[in-house]
Amino acid sequence: MVAEAIYKILTTDAGVSALCGIRVCPDIYLGNVQPAIVYSTVESIKTHAQGATSLKFYTVTIECSASTLIQARQVSAAVRTALTVAAGYYGGITIKRFRMNDGDTDGETIDPQVGDEQTVQYTTKTEYYLTCY
Repeated sequence: MVAEAIYKILTTDAGVSALCGIRVCPDIYLGNVQPAIVYSTVESIKTHAQGATSLKFYTVTIECSASTLIQARQVSAAVRTALTVAAGYYGGITIKRFRMNDGDTDGETIDPQVGDEQTVQYTTKTEYYLTCY
């Protein structure tokens, strides 16, 4: 349910969809069209009771890839905006908040091989903490 919520948040956000459309995928993106977003989630084992519900915690890693570094940074900024304002019910879970990992800054990597072509791909990678119930 968390993966579906993240997909819905990112693909319905005007800023993200203007840059990526629906090229938002969990775990791996096999397409060649850029820019694109890949996200992964890991559930924390700790829970915290709040009233009648238990809060759940996830670590969410978002990778924004594009053919230029400027565009990868633009996508990353749009994702950051979409996630930090996201709260509410999304198909089975209630998002309380996303918080960017304070110790993590966008890391930039260059991958010289994408698919079968010799192209350069720029990727920013950012970690967020998700609290939901």
